[in-house]
Amino acid sequence: MLRGLKAHGMEVRVLCARQEFAAAGDPPSDLAIEIVDVPAEEGGWRARIRRFRRPVGELARSEFAGRVREAARDSDILHLEDIETAWLDEGIATPSILRLQYFTRLDRDFGAPWRRDFRQMLEFTLAEHFAVRRHSTLVAASPRIAGAMRRRNPEASVVLAPLCLDPGDYPAAPLDGPPTAGIIGTGD
Repeated sequence: MLRGLKAHGMEVRVLCARQEFAAAGDPPSDLAIEIVDVPAEEGGWRARIRRFRRPVGELARSEFAGRVREAARDSDILHLEDIETAWLDEGIATPSILRLQYFTRLDRDFGAPWRRDFRQMLEFTLAEHFAVRRHSTLVAASPRIAGAMRRRNPEASVVLAPLCLDPGDYPAAPLDGPPTAGIIGTGD
């Protein structure tokens, strides 16, 4: 996406949060990406209360949020990618869009209420609910997600922008053996 925007003459400034669970390594050298290290939040009751008030809002409570505010001052639009970034536009005058690739409840079951997975599912489901209701411009990665966004916020402008890959970045698969599948994901 970044290479495509650049190729179309757009000036793009990218801030990336590196959290404890991030994949090791650096971004490609041809892309100007500023990395901000975000340490894990401390646990305890206060952290639970913060997560209840602003679910999946760790980035908005970190130094990363300050860097986003600073960069947004000189930007025409703030593009927020995935649910973890949804709170970063609070208090920012720059117009923002939020792109979501999936909804937790469409892909997973809550599971047993006494398990940690249940609490995480609940937190992400609440975050998605608030995010879609708060943002007036939403970008969906699939027709299914776009439909869910429109149902959850009929007033929002919802744009469908499927995940696109540059075939030049991937060698052609040989067709002389068993089938090969390519899976794209975050590892979550």
